[in-house]
Amino acid sequence: MGYEQRPEPPHYTQLADEARRIFLEQEPIAPSLARAKALRHVVEHCEITIQDDTVLVGGETPFFFNLLLPTLQADRHSREGQRAPDEACERLRGAAAFFATCFEGHITPGLEFILGQGIEGLRRRIEEHLAALRASESAEPEKEAFYEAALLSCESVLIYARRHRAAAERLARESQDGKRATELRQVARMLSRVPERPAETFHEALQSYWMVYVLVTLEMGGCGPGGGLGLGRLDQFLYPYYLRDIEQGGLTREQALELMELFLLAFRHVDYYTPHQPYTPGSQGSLGGVAPTGLEASNELTELIMEASLRIAMPAPYISLRLHRGAPERYWQAAANYIIGGLGFPVVNDEVLVPALLRHGRSLNDARDYICSCCYENTIPGREAFHPNAAYLNLPLVLELSLNEGRSLVSGQRVGCETRPAEEFESFDEVMEAFLAQLHYVSD
Repeated sequence: MGYEQRPEPPHYTQLADEARRIFLEQEPIAPSLARAKALRHVVEHCEITIQDDTVLVGGETPFFFNLLLPTLQADRHSREGQRAPDEACERLRGAAAFFATCFEGHITPGLEFILGQGIEGLRRRIEEHLAALRASESAEPEKEAFYEAALLSCESVLIYARRHRAAAERLARESQDGKRATELRQVARMLSRVPERPAETFHEALQSYWMVYVLVTLEMGGCGPGGGLGLGRLDQFLYPYYLRDIEQGGLTREQALELMELFLLAFRHVDYYTPHQPYTPGSQGSLGGVAPTGLEASNELTELIMEASLRIAMPAPYISLRLHRGAPERYWQAAANYIIGGLGFPVVNDEVLVPALLRHGRSLNDARDYICSCCYENTIPGREAFHPNAAYLNLPLVLELSLNEGRSLVSGQRVGCETRPAEEFESFDEVMEAFLAQLHYVSD
């Protein structure tokens, strides 16, 4: 797919330009509201496309995801945050000591909370905060603008859902295929409930999550600037809907497997048709591990998600498997079978990461709830956004500098700080001392 070189349709370029203009007009008043209004313009005027084989709608045109990227690249931080590098920085940049500062992305927002409360529940919470702020004696215009922007963004989600519902109803009326017409009417019925109200079925939960995920990805500028959004612990927050449907007879395991395959396939447009494509697919979900209570978290849905991923044989989204000593034999076997499928580097270690997160100040419940976010970042879903790869450091080059008195072997130029010649090192500790000196120099 990366070789197709699809040109962006002119009407998408025009819509992106309009959104950027709206943002720049509003930014001096309140940046948060300006961003929310740009989002509103996009969801009101974007093309609504429901493909023939789709049962989870939204985000089906790959160019949709980057419509707000020009807006973010034109904001005040981008305009005013640039400065010319000094001579030492320029030498390091020329030697590729660091690469690609990122904004947004590489985080996992708590989108699963939409499943239980719906946009209507989220909106009520925002309204309560806004009312309390306005009733207080202290004026906080920036915070007030943020809450107003959040309310506007909630309405944008509903507008996007309503437009898809109307399109599904229209296509159902026009369809000559009875089976497809029935599917489209089911889509329309779901969108009359979710994501506005809490999901009740497994299918509704997948649709609600996907539609909000689409718009959050759009709002952060798409996949291009810094990677996709993490999916969180899919087998945990989707399991109650799966279990209820199975127990009530409204869903078979085979039907659930097909729905999960379709859900995972939806991410092809987020990851494959964007400027991020030459790198790694950005979306990642975490399975298994322990629950916040410390109990085993893997369940029947854990294995179903692995099976769906293997059946479609597509490396996006990544699936990372949390392992620990107490995991049941069945989960270890399922994990081994998944790894043999060759879709990526999926194992993360609870025995190491939970203690590490505790050392860095997380609570025990939060540390046990960690996930792999996007490419490789270990973070707490929905509770932090620490942007761990604001830039990439070229650690092999740092080692090269530490063994060559700060010189690049490619150019012969000293681009790092001056350290002792390698032939003078008498122990590995002295190698590490030089390495750390170069690392701090490059980082600074």
